[in-house]
Amino acid sequence: MRTEILEKHPEAIQEICTSFVRSGLAIDAQPEPAAMIGGDFLSQDKDVIQKVLTDPPDRILTGELFPQIQDLDTIQKYMMDEMDIMTSLIDLEKFVDTRFAKAAGAK
Repeated sequence: MRTEILEKHPEAIQEICTSFVRSGLAIDAQPEPAAMIGGDFLSQDKDVIQKVLTDPPDRILTGELFPQIQDLDTIQKYMMDEMDIMTSLIDLEKFVDTRFAKAAGAK
């Protein structure tokens, strides 16, 4: 989010973040109904959606949405070095604001 949006509408940003965290936890807890809802919403095969949500067992879980600087740094380096779509790295310590994720109870 842009700084001016964060400053003007922190309650709305918190509501969005809390909704993401709750949705992620619900998906992890009940992947079958989530796959049905996701399949309908995305017009995709529900079995494919369910496989994505459950396999492999060590996948990234939707209930683990806390921003990790190290993971974001790996992604940005890949985008710069391998994909050649970034020309410089972002100072993630200044860019990433975790206060809303913390307040939402993100893991």
